[in-house]
Amino acid sequence: MSIFFAASTSGFYSEEIHGGAIPDDAVEITAEEHAALLSGQASGKLIARGADGRPALVDPLPPTDEEMAAVAKMKCDQLLSIATLRIAPLQDAIDLDEATATELASLKAWRQYRVAVNRVPEQQGYPGTIDWPRQPGDPQ
Repeated sequence: MSIFFAASTSGFYSEEIHGGAIPDDAVEITAEEHAALLSGQASGKLIARGADGRPALVDPLPPTDEEMAAVAKMKCDQLLSIATLRIAPLQDAIDLDEATATELASLKAWRQYRVAVNRVPEQQGYPGTIDWPRQPGDPQ
């Protein structure tokens, strides 16, 4: 079975499956090359057209600041949700005048944590470098 790679679509083709619908820029590759390319792709590499027109494995481009900021925002949202879940029952204890000294201290710590998470985008070096706040009770 002949295998082809077309840089225009970054796709693999075979005459048996695609018949004559193989892009004009497709080059024939061996089964071994195909397997090596798929293995490299599974390891995080990208398949691209090499200088000789044949497929080659390349490192992916580093994420942009916008992409890193989007990932950081999602993590912030998750951490804020956790903090809110921890704060709610502690606030209930205060609202009901049933809070212990430990609960009061825990509530303050969780609120401070929530503020620190909310301020993550203000850190110098954000979004490339982030010093994530530790959750109350986490070991150093």
